Amino acid sequence: MPNSLAARLFAASLVVLPLFLGASGYMLDSAFHRSLYAAESERLKTHIYLLLSEAEVESGQLWFPEQFAEPRFSLLGSGLYGWAGDSSGRMLWRSDSAQLLLEDNITVGTAPVEAGSEAFYDLQIGEEALFAYHYDVAWDTAAGPLLFRFAALHSQASLQAKLGEYRAQLWQWLGALAVLLLATQTLILRWGLQPLRQLAEDLTAVESGQTRQLRGHYPAEIEPVTQNLNLVLRNEQAQRERYRNTLADLAHSLKTPLAVISGHVNGSRAGSAGDATLQEQVDRMDQIVSHQLQRATLNSKTLVSRSTPVQAVVARLSQALDKVYDGKRIAFSADIDAGLQFNGDERDLMEVLGNLIENAYKYGRSQVRCSADRHGEQLQLRIEDDGDGVPAAKRQTILQRGARADTATPGQGIGLAVAVDIISSYNGSISIGKSDLGGASFNLTLPGAK
Repeated sequence: MPNSLAARLFAASLVVLPLFLGASGYMLDSAFHRSLYAAESERLKTHIYLLLSEAEVESGQLWFPEQFAEPRFSLLGSGLYGWAGDSSGRMLWRSDSAQLLLEDNITVGTAPVEAGSEAFYDLQIGEEALFAYHYDVAWDTAAGPLLFRFAALHSQASLQAKLGEYRAQLWQWLGALAVLLLATQTLILRWGLQPLRQLAEDLTAVESGQTRQLRGHYPAEIEPVTQNLNLVLRNEQAQRERYRNTLADLAHSLKTPLAVISGHVNGSRAGSAGDATLQEQVDRMDQIVSHQLQRATLNSKTLVSRSTPVQAVVARLSQALDKVYDGKRIAFSADIDAGLQFNGDERDLMEVLGNLIENAYKYGRSQVRCSADRHGEQLQLRIEDDGDGVPAAKRQTILQRGARADTATPGQGIGLAVAVDIISSYNGSISIGKSDLGGASFNLTLPGAK
């Protein structure tokens, strides 16, 4: 079933409309058919009365004039035929028009001859289909009443031609009506679904930051939805504001201790490798705090508007981690083109790759590899190690905040969750697989710079 509401309704119409029009056409055809039969019955009954009015009985014999008021009775093969028989059904008379059709021994009607009996029915004589109407009368004579059956027969050819012409016109009109109804319904659907399209446009405006609420005028059926969406938006905006305020307060609180530590390091003995490493980490912490301050005051569209060279970020991270994990003698390799750019903030990329590459150093035995390439507008990165890997059952679990695959190694288990949160903010994705090195492979998809 199509996902589009308009497509669903249109598909339903394509199913229901033929059934409805087919049923309507059948009923109209049946009604017209019955009306033709009723009219034919009345005409033949009238011809019976005409035959009765012109018939005479003399000496027990039935006589008819040579000329009739209805000239077709006298015209050979005219399609209108007269017939009369006695009480046993034996033919006593046939019209001149029936000389080639009705044989001498033919009977009309199978029911016994009874005074006042009449019937209208189809009759097949040879290859010709006929309508037949007979009427039985008791004729008073000096010798007593005599029973006769008078019948009028008419060819069905003209009626079938009318019926065929009517059916052709009927289905042509119904077909045209179906097309008109589908076109009308399409216009009605477009008009009826316009509020939903307006709602989608308003939501896009909210997402892009042009407005904070849905302010359009919507039908009564959609109004409760928009009111609830506005309530959700207000709650989300309030929660975001509280988050920004808390983050700003925390960042401001950390600024002073970091400044003190930085001053203490700068005032200590110069030239020490340990002091240089400590100063580098203090500077990184200061950058992170500044970054979080900025995230608390800027929207995501501003942050995404920058381009960051991936190779340089990976190089800085590997140099720092080589010092931290100097005792493990990890061999780090990178296969990243110098022109690859991440369409986002450098500190976000540092946070994501820092967590993932550090995990590779932590859990790898001797090798860590980072590679990146571009597919269309997507940037794909892979961080691999030669450790024990991540069991398939835990690959989704460890991406959740606080969850860890290895509880023996120190940590709070939030690094990957933070990385997932940042990746999600860029509409990216992350998955865990098996590396060719034997360990884990973290596969990222992020927006690439245009």
